[in-house]
Amino acid sequence: MIELEKSEYPVLKNLFSDDHPYVEVPMIINDRRGRAWVDSKLNPRLGLIAMGDMAFIEGDGETRYLKPVIKEISSSVIEICCDLKFKSVITETLDNASENQNIFFFHDGKIRQFRKPSEIKVVEIDEKLFDRLHETGENWLGSMFNNGDDFVSKGFGYGIIADGILVGAAVTFGVDKNRVNIGVGTHPDFRLKGFSTFCTCACVNKAYERRLKPIWITGPTNLASKAVAIKNGFTQSFELPNFWLGPNV
Repeated sequence: MIELEKSEYPVLKNLFSDDHPYVEVPMIINDRRGRAWVDSKLNPRLGLIAMGDMAFIEGDGETRYLKPVIKEISSSVIEICCDLKFKSVITETLDNASENQNIFFFHDGKIRQFRKPSEIKVVEIDEKLFDRLHETGENWLGSMFNNGDDFVSKGFGYGIIADGILVGAAVTFGVDKNRVNIGVGTHPDFRLKGFSTFCTCACVNKAYERRLKPIWITGPTNLASKAVAIKNGFTQSFELPNFWLGPNV
């Protein structure tokens, strides 16, 4: 596999479509983020892109060429999203890889309002608060953006301040010209208070203001995430396989 320079990213569009189910994929390619590999720069049949703690594979080339790249990214990536035809090369390369699924939810298009939880401060995520997303306990929330300035220029989000801590937030995890994938996280000590539901609602409404279609992606065992999605008008639509590198969740 050949690692691409940023200027060479357009060749990835031969493998990863602009309407790829993962909103992050066209964002990574069009904005030339992360890292990317192909089996051929002239006529690629196999490609892998990685950003933050996620990686994506597409194509029908010789899967054995993926092994050194998968091994290289395994120190930082915890989730590989791809078809099951790549199961053998992933599990042969990494002993800790386990098959899982992501569930995709689509929104019903209705604008909702929830009562603000009492005695808390709701804030819009700006450059400085972006750097504090880790306070929610969910380090992955901002992983598709390079920094706070990058996030504000392309994304948006809302958070909850309690006891001086950013205890909850819903943000654009991925965004392209038509869609936005909303990610949400709440500190374990502040869950079951409606924080995630309220912030998600604010994000959904903001998405429609920007004429973006909100989507929601979560794992099959994440019941809390499913509940927040359903409360906010999301309906389960389809599932896609993925592979977790580490404990299955």
